[in-house]
Amino acid sequence: METETMGVNERAKLAVRGLYDTQKLRIQLELRIARLVREGIMTQEEADEYFAVSFKKFEEAEKEMEKRMWQEVKDRPIIGRWLIHVRGIGPRLAGLLVANIGEIERFATVSKLWAYSGLHVLEGHCVKRKSGEKANWNAELKTTAWKIAQSFVKTGGKYRQEYDQYKTRIIEREITRGNVIWGTTDEGDAFPAHYPHGTDLLTLVKPKFEKKKKGETPKEKIDREKRNQNLNCWTLSRVNNMALRYVAKKFLSHLWDVWREIEGLPTRIPYPVEYLGHKRQDDPWDY
Repeated sequence: METETMGVNERAKLAVRGLYDTQKLRIQLELRIARLVREGIMTQEEADEYFAVSFKKFEEAEKEMEKRMWQEVKDRPIIGRWLIHVRGIGPRLAGLLVANIGEIERFATVSKLWAYSGLHVLEGHCVKRKSGEKANWNAELKTTAWKIAQSFVKTGGKYRQEYDQYKTRIIEREITRGNVIWGTTDEGDAFPAHYPHGTDLLTLVKPKFEKKKKGETPKEKIDREKRNQNLNCWTLSRVNNMALRYVAKKFLSHLWDVWREIEGLPTRIPYPVEYLGHKRQDDPWDY
């Protein structure tokens, strides 16, 4: 049985690798098209027509690899009994999640699963991969966890409620501390989105956000947003990322609980429930 299970995991990983590879090729083509249009070599209509066949083949290959991945993981108990029923989780996200984690028995605590997902904290800061250094977490699983959190925000449900409540707590906390939460217009201009009562808006010194460039690629947009987030101020984008991270970790803690319960493995009762007599407010089976 163990050999058979390991074989399934290896085939699932192979399908995931194929999915990422075909997805990468499609994205590279999208970036090439964007560059050609940006540099005036082709119009958008000309580029769409010129690369239509190639783009369609990449999309078809991506869908085929997604089907193969799903075939490898769809019979896992965690999929059918819980994961696929969670609002915001479809076959693709469920497959990527289970294939990248493999066996939940590898993680004796939820903290170890968070660390493997790159959602842990090191010396009081969220971990980030440094240029030239190999990350000691699964980058693909981290990306999947973020995509799942974003899916929850789009589809609603209890995880969306968790996201909204956390954002509100952070904003209220920082306003109480006298901080301003800055937003940005589409052009990149800063404006005070939330601020303490009685703040003189005319005297506020706006942070100098890097503005959106005409025709920037998706990667350039991400890099610009990261640089803006690194400014020493509170922004809606920063609050949003904190809330997404919170929801991703909350979801993974639920996944860890349910998966280990299904597999007959020991789980840990949350500290407030076990020692402080609190009632658990976030039963994973309610999500």
